[in-house]
Amino acid sequence: MPELVEAPDGDWGRLPLPELALYASKKAVVVTERRKNAVAVPLWVVDNSIFARARAIRRAARRARRGKEASPAVQAARRRDARRLYDRLIAAHTHYATRNSMSSNPFDVTMTSWLLFLKEARLIDERLTVEDAQRIFINCNVEHGASKELAAANDDDMLIRYEFVEAALRVIDARYGLEDAPPPGVDRAERILEAVDAFTRDHLDLLPPETFVDPDDFRREELYTEDCDRALRRHDGLLKQLHLAFALTHMVQGRPSFSLAEWYAFLTKAGILDTAASRVRARRAFVYSRTSFVDNTDARFRELSYTCFLEALCRFVGRDVPVPSDEALEEVGAGECLAEFYESLWTSSNGGDALKASHRLRRLLEPDPAMPLARKLGLVLPHAVQNLAVAHRGDLRTKLSTVRLAHALSKDQQAKWLGTPGIHITRASIDHLFVDLSQQAAKLKRRAAEKAAGGH
Repeated sequence: MPELVEAPDGDWGRLPLPELALYASKKAVVVTERRKNAVAVPLWVVDNSIFARARAIRRAARRARRGKEASPAVQAARRRDARRLYDRLIAAHTHYATRNSMSSNPFDVTMTSWLLFLKEARLIDERLTVEDAQRIFINCNVEHGASKELAAANDDDMLIRYEFVEAALRVIDARYGLEDAPPPGVDRAERILEAVDAFTRDHLDLLPPETFVDPDDFRREELYTEDCDRALRRHDGLLKQLHLAFALTHMVQGRPSFSLAEWYAFLTKAGILDTAASRVRARRAFVYSRTSFVDNTDARFRELSYTCFLEALCRFVGRDVPVPSDEALEEVGAGECLAEFYESLWTSSNGGDALKASHRLRRLLEPDPAMPLARKLGLVLPHAVQNLAVAHRGDLRTKLSTVRLAHALSKDQQAKWLGTPGIHITRASIDHLFVDLSQQAAKLKRRAAEKAAGGH
């Protein structure tokens, strides 16, 4: 090691560097033989996935919406937040159109949903009464000089998109008195913009957060992944047959149509739609999964193509189908089969201590909120096919098609679930059992408490 030396003046902190010895050794080059006919695996990209067609359609729709260059006045209005208000109203229209589960039309806003929108935005008061709101709804729903196509697509008892926007603008007009002459020195245009800002800040911002959810967020963050693509491709052929089979039950002008009714029927027979709350979310998945439509008079506006059907299924499974954790599946010993998991819970929980059984069911049925969508699809899709096989006694037959489903069941499962009488346990069965056990446990607790109180 070199000795320490004194650094020259004005060069404080610098010391001469010691010599550094480097040692290198020669390493033999190993040549590996390349396999014959080896094919390079390309990187996964969305445009080569099962979602490619839907993505291309959305791009085309966005280009069509932009259209020709707008006039200077329209461009100025867009710069002044008119476009933002319009986008938020369209999002609100879509959200409230899906809220009314009693309506067979999930695309347009009923009177009930219109009043709900105004109530949640805190717009109903002495300045805008319920009667005023109803009058606005009726006035905006009247058609003057509409084309045959638009008249056919426009439900006379509901607000379609442009009618909803007009109704909202009338509410702004009525609430902020925009028909009155502005005070002296106040620019009319500025007054309108201030009213729009107040409407957005004091009312639209009060609506539930899910009102303004961007459907593309789910696609970017959860759906468009290589793992989801693989999970869907494993069942691609069978899912195509099922989509077509249900669509063939509803013919429109000689072609199959997969509408909301077919979507409900599919989910119900698949054993994953069983409550009123999940029915509302199923409507939402149906609407938000369709590709963008510029012209809502298009007959396909109210249908799901196959690719959109896959997205709707992923949205519904990801958001609304409870799936037990991997630890619960392993504890019960059901492997990857949800049907066997529920059957095992049914068998082990009937009889015995109701309190212990209810606690055990609560623990084992608790879903895993961190479970990735691809993993949920890997569990739910085979389960849905098995439920369809049981519901249709092996094969789904329509007048125009037959889908073979019995192969989704093992020989033992066919004997149990397709026999006479067939016994098949679903999640709904377990949920009912859990409620019964919880009620029994509550009664036992009350009796024990009463007995203890009487003893004292």
